[in-house]
Amino acid sequence: MNVEDLKTEKYWIPKYNYIDEVRKDFHMQDRVLIHDVTLREGDQTPGCVFRAEEKIELAKDLDCLGVDSIELFSVVSPEDREALTELARPGVLKHAKVMSLARAKKSDIDTAAKCGVYKISIEGPGNMFTAKYMLGVTDEDQLVKQYTDAIKYARSLGLVVSTGPWDCMKSDLSFLEKVIKSDVEAGATEIVFADTFGFTLPWAVQYMIGKFREWIGPDIRLDAHFHNDYGLATANSLAAVAAGANCIHCAMNGLGERVGNASLPEIALNLALNMGVKTDINLEMLYPLSKKIEAISKVPIDRTQPVIGEGVYVLGSGLPVDTMNKMRPDHCEQYTMPYAPSLVGGPDLKLVYGKGTGTSMVRDLVEKMGYAGTREQISEITAQIKHEAHVMKSLLSEFQVCQLIKNILERDAGGN
Repeated sequence: MNVEDLKTEKYWIPKYNYIDEVRKDFHMQDRVLIHDVTLREGDQTPGCVFRAEEKIELAKDLDCLGVDSIELFSVVSPEDREALTELARPGVLKHAKVMSLARAKKSDIDTAAKCGVYKISIEGPGNMFTAKYMLGVTDEDQLVKQYTDAIKYARSLGLVVSTGPWDCMKSDLSFLEKVIKSDVEAGATEIVFADTFGFTLPWAVQYMIGKFREWIGPDIRLDAHFHNDYGLATANSLAAVAAGANCIHCAMNGLGERVGNASLPEIALNLALNMGVKTDINLEMLYPLSKKIEAISKVPIDRTQPVIGEGVYVLGSGLPVDTMNKMRPDHCEQYTMPYAPSLVGGPDLKLVYGKGTGTSMVRDLVEKMGYAGTREQISEITAQIKHEAHVMKSLLSEFQVCQLIKNILERDAGGN
């Protein structure tokens, strides 16, 4: 991003994100791919069920959003296979490619291939502790062979193969190096670093991305996949990009198992503004699509969730509102917010009334109602709003505030 682009009509980004001293150890790509897991791992969110027709429609929406690839899991249900088969037909998706997750089993690979996908992602545990209980495998070489045999079989069917051992941070580097190098030798052209429980710190992520790149060389695509159990998914995704990852896995609304996967809206906005990394994501579609997915998934978006939560578009503190009003004559009021809501297709900023209400908020509403209040009346109304908010332990609706204003102003008018 050029220096002149750091401040526009819709945002103002700190220059320190871009200075050479901060970025001197980055190995960042100019463009990063976005791999969407909303319809696979998002579908594993407890209580979330996407029907086949919904997956098809949402995949088309994600395609319009600009994601580069979309993942489903063919063996989960007939509905998943129906959706995969439809989405794999030529021309159904205009930009994105659809692919299937598969375990390291011929039956999984065959099922995915029959759906017509061009690529599969072969998954499996990346540590021997989990492999012992999940797969009954206790020998490292046996586990590696299980993965490489699956990769070779998928390649024999003409499939592109992405693979990466999940929950790999419980393993020694020597074992991980053996797995990753063997996978590439077997024919995998995309390797995934997967932090399944989200407990790797950003600087450790940068180290691991560097090790993976060292093992696979410059020509193999390197992906990064993070969960949000420790609240690190977005930070870790950005750290992976800074370290040289080519593709980030994420889900709309941060859907996924437990507390979810890395949030696509958060990552897309940060890459575009704070890192200056190009993607094909249309930022203005983020909020509208998030609301559609919220309705279909029946998983509520937390109001405090960045980019798509309702709290982003609500302001109720007197001082910021007063500052914003003072900026309006110079048309720079947007700089009291992180970014203009329209940047991500969000709703106009909404003022709410509660214990943080300031006198300028009240004065503006009084004038909007066609009244003229004295300083004393405005102060009394403001104090009454704060009192009611404390009693109710909640915000007041605009209707309640308007009634309160009418009562006080008409009371005083009647007494004159």
